[in-house]
Parts: sequence; C-alpha cells; structure tokens
Amino acid sequence: MGLTDEFVPGATTVALLVALAGVVGYVAVTSPGSLGNDGLNETEVERIVVEETNALRAENGLTRAETNASLGASAGAHASRMERGGFVAHKTPDSIPYDRYGWCADRGGYFGENVASTWYGRNIVYDEADVPTLHLSTEREVAEHLVRQWNDSAGHRGTMLNEEWTMVGVGIDVSERNEVFAVQAFCSGPLVPE
Repeated sequence: MGLTDEFVPGATTVALLVALAGVVGYVAVTSPGSLGNDGLNETEVERIVVEETNALRAENGLTRAETNASLGASAGAHASRMERGGFVAHKTPDSIPYDRYGWCADRGGYFGENVASTWYGRNIVYDEADVPTLHLSTEREVAEHLVRQWNDSAGHRGTMLNEEWTMVGVGIDVSERNEVFAVQAFCSGPLVPE
C-alpha cells in the first residue's frame, strides 16, 4: 500500500495545516520595512560614504577630505532630526545649516551640506532609470547609492567636488520602516569649535 492510501487527514492534521498556512502566509506578506533597522550598521555606512566620496574626489584630481568628528556629530544630529520629522531638507523649523556648521564660517572657513534619503532592505522602483528597481541590502550598497544620488545631481556633485574642502562628516539615521536619512557635511576652515 502507498503512503496516499494509508494517510487520511484528521481534524488535528487539518488544524496544523491551517496554522502553518497562517504563519507562512503572515511571513510572506510582512514587508521588509516593518522588520526594523537592526541589520544596518549606520557607522559602517558613514565610513563607506566618506570612502566613496574621497574616491570620487581623487578621480577628479582633488585632495581627500579627512573625517572630522564635529562635522560628523552635527551631520548625525541633523540626520536624526530628519528621520524623526520624516523629511529631507537643509532647513528645519528649528535650524538652518549655519546653526550646525556656523563655527566653520566663524573661524574663517566655509561649509557645505548634502542631504538625501533611500531605503534599506526594500525594493526601490524608479520609473525612468537604467536600472528600474534596486534592492539595497548591505552597508556598501546603501553608501554607494547615496554617493551616486549626490553625484547624479549637479548641485550635490559640485558640493562633493569643491576643491576647498579639507574635512567631511557624515550622519546616517534609519527609521523603523528602514528609510535611510543621510547628511554629508564639508568644511574648509579651522575645525575646532569654540
């Protein structure tokens, strides 16, 4: 006798199959964004953004911008502010870039800032792009995508490739929905805030 001839599902088997289908169905429809951001190492993304920015600068005959903790802290605070507010902008209701980096200008230098957002662990669909759908699942992919976004915009590219920059700081914050908020700040002047 074959297995199918011997097996007759009873109430217990049916209940187990329904329970299993419920669990499998739930997992299958859960969006990656609802799983939280525990998988993305924000510090590593920040490091790679600086690395990729300096590679772009080198390709264009420019000197490296050295990482600066003060710029990074200010950029990180702004990235967190954008994440909490759900926006991407230089100005907020309670601050402007000068509030974050004015000490650079006050000491004889000047500053610049790029802001952006993207998604981690979710499909990103572009209507008009060579690659219509992206899925960023590693720190390197997220960082490279952020730098590529800035590089594809003339104004942001100009900020990254300003020959006067000597220092850079990057801040990354990730929402519970896995939206990545990024701030890249540059300074040309003395970098010790008073």
